[in-house]
Amino acid sequence: MPDVPDLSAIWEPGTSFDHIAWVPVPDPLATETPIRFQDFGKGGITHAQKLEGCYWGGSSVYFVSSYARSKEGSAGDHFGQVWRYGPRRERLSLVVVFGPDADVALPGESPDNITLAPGGGLMVCEDGDGAQHVFGLSRRAEVYPVARGRQNLGTPDEPSWGEFAGVTFSPDHRTMYVNCYTPGTTFAVTGPWR
Repeated sequence: MPDVPDLSAIWEPGTSFDHIAWVPVPDPLATETPIRFQDFGKGGITHAQKLEGCYWGGSSVYFVSSYARSKEGSAGDHFGQVWRYGPRRERLSLVVVFGPDADVALPGESPDNITLAPGGGLMVCEDGDGAQHVFGLSRRAEVYPVARGRQNLGTPDEPSWGEFAGVTFSPDHRTMYVNCYTPGTTFAVTGPWR
């Protein structure tokens, strides 16, 4: 893999890196120093800010970088990325970049929990400011809204919406379950999910 010190510098979906190598984390429990600030020695180590959701599905693992902010030390700014790592080919690929609600070309912000959908795409829970959504992500990396939280935790003048989390599917793939942290609600959404 070429030397890419920070995944936030990558913006083009479909960008891939081959021959990913893994190195041990000096202090995996981060007892003294956060992992992103630990000394890994010589060689190019790739970092990402705010790594959160992770899901193994099919033959790949998908993981989320919820956001990156250059003012907090990242190489670039983004509102969320979803990455795919295929261990057989040792390939890491950028699936999608999210954007603020105001930019319809880059929907959503701060993706968090993810799961593989029955049809092979992904379901992504949003954990940003403002309205909260569950987004679908097709196999072609097209983002589409699936659900929007409507439980107003604030006031009519200053609304506040609870964060979606824990999206998953029933074993028969007919029902999608998703939780809303506050006020502590679990929703069951029936398909078809193809």
